Amino acid sequence: MADTPQTNSQSAPSTSPPPPSPHPPFPALRSIAKFKARSHATSKDIHIPLLHQIQSQPPANDNNNPYPSPTPTPKKSPTDTSRLPVRVWVVQVGTNNLTVKTGLGERDVDAWEVLVETLLGVNPTGGECKVLVTGLFYRKDVSGELVDQANGKIRAVVKRLQEKYGADRVVCLAPAAGVKTEEHLVDHVHLNLEGYQLWMAELFPAVNALLG
Repeated sequence: MADTPQTNSQSAPSTSPPPPSPHPPFPALRSIAKFKARSHATSKDIHIPLLHQIQSQPPANDNNNPYPSPTPTPKKSPTDTSRLPVRVWVVQVGTNNLTVKTGLGERDVDAWEVLVETLLGVNPTGGECKVLVTGLFYRKDVSGELVDQANGKIRAVVKRLQEKYGADRVVCLAPAAGVKTEEHLVDHVHLNLEGYQLWMAELFPAVNALLG
């Protein structure tokens, strides 16, 4: 290995603080992280090879920063989320965490609380961001009582975080009342187009309200 060239010139020490890391460590989040072998194998053996097969399209313009463009932008481009001032996170509890017999388990609730609390600290610009939590919709294969219990657990977590960080930083949005399982699900759990329209009619105003 060649030695690093030495020079006599010395640069003045920087007086400005280093920029925040785009991937700060979150011990609490790491403590609940789980390695999913199937997801890892799917990404490695299917998704990544497919991405390599995609041919890059020409940029929409000829400058050095083709944005907007259908061509994928570099990792450290202006679209990289680690460089953006996050003002509002929208968090939907995973409906797959509901089980037919027990609903939303306590371990999942605890892990979800850690995730939301972690998001409250993710803002590279140093400002305070907010989290909008959305409630779970009813499903055809899980009793309405268990879904109601799950939403109650979610509201309890939001209340604890509000007491710790302020009511204006963590807000809970109830599921759209107009969504009916008989009319607005494409299967047993996923919303159809009309269902999403009903949800967005309430979600967008809530996001705009938090953005101020």
